[in-house]
Amino acid sequence: MKKFFRYFIIGNDHIPSFSDYKRAMLRGTLALIAALTSAFYLFLDLVNDIQGYASVYVINIVISIVTIFLNKRKKYSLASAVLLVGLNTSIYVLASNDTYRTGVYVYLVCISLMALGIFGFTEIWRGMLIVAYSVALFLLAYVFKVRLLPMPMVNLTPEYIDASFTVNILVAFVLCASIMYFLMSVNHHSEAALQAIVKEQQIAEQKIKQQNEELVKANTELDRFVYSASHDLRAPLSSISGLLMLAEMTEDINELRTYHDMMKGRIDRLEQFIRDIIQYSRNARFELTIEPVPIGAELSEIVDTLKYTQEGSHVQFDVNLNDIKTIFTDKTRLRVVLFNLISNAVNYQDKLKEKKFVKITVRKDAGKSIITIEDNGVGIAPVHHSKIFSMFYRASDISQGSGLGLYIVSETLEKLGGTITFQSILGEGTRFMVELPARAE
Repeated sequence: MKKFFRYFIIGNDHIPSFSDYKRAMLRGTLALIAALTSAFYLFLDLVNDIQGYASVYVINIVISIVTIFLNKRKKYSLASAVLLVGLNTSIYVLASNDTYRTGVYVYLVCISLMALGIFGFTEIWRGMLIVAYSVALFLLAYVFKVRLLPMPMVNLTPEYIDASFTVNILVAFVLCASIMYFLMSVNHHSEAALQAIVKEQQIAEQKIKQQNEELVKANTELDRFVYSASHDLRAPLSSISGLLMLAEMTEDINELRTYHDMMKGRIDRLEQFIRDIIQYSRNARFELTIEPVPIGAELSEIVDTLKYTQEGSHVQFDVNLNDIKTIFTDKTRLRVVLFNLISNAVNYQDKLKEKKFVKITVRKDAGKSIITIEDNGVGIAPVHHSKIFSMFYRASDISQGSGLGLYIVSETLEKLGGTITFQSILGEGTRFMVELPARAE
């Protein structure tokens, strides 16, 4: 029914502007009400054998039909002029020839409101012209008693007058209510559109603010990265260069082996630094790839890699999976996090302790995957606790790393939507706890 009414009023053509659409619907609706009202009076006059005003009612019906036809053809300005000027004129003819007791003059007020609603604020001058025209016609009809088109006076019965007055007032209410509904609808739509624009602006401002913060962070990290990277790249190379000079000056095989081992250590350190840089770059550039990760296999591979190193050969590894087989996350990034944390637990063992261990526990709690890595190594002094996740920060004098490991862990977990916390007592050990968000399997 709604689609049929819309088609009858404005046709099937799409009207992109909401305001134009609502005005077209209002124009067509008011024309339809005018036609129905005129048809009702035409019928009422025929029943009461009143023939004086039939031609005016027929003209009103024709005006309404022409308006709807022009409205469907998108001739909006012409349709408005035909409707408002035509109805104003026909109402004046009725008002100037009819007794004021029928209340027909109230339609002049309705037409004024119709003009303001149809033309809107952008064409307010056209609306005001129609209002002025309505006021002039009212004065001519009821103040100056000017009959532009004199018609034969018709004797109306009190019952007819009462019925006409009631119908005219009711129709006037309907017209005014339709116009007010239109105005409220346009206003509501405008407010909703404005709120949407404000919300979009707030989102855009928040996004710009976030981007600015990220840019400041990136610039700060870049400055630190360039400074620290140049130092950490130059230091091993300078050391290797010096060791080569010393090796060229000696023929003692034992000294040569010592220099060889020292150079190998510097090369390993340089290789680790380059690996850290690659991990940092990949985390920043690559998109997330969420997949089922066999956590047991990942931990076994990392443990097998570390327990055959010089530092890990004296460490007892204890892995407790709690029957958890898979974790849905980014496999490559999870491996970076686990390898850095477990290798740190191995590298910072307390050499004075007879039993050295690394405990790895996997569990799920409140929809989160929780991985705990605990060791009984040298621990971290409280003064370093607030800085260990900073770029190029080394919390221990025995550190041979780049200072990027825990920073990479923190950045990687942020990308994964996870968190990391830790507890550490100097001389007793450290425990890191990684929480990863639950994802649909």
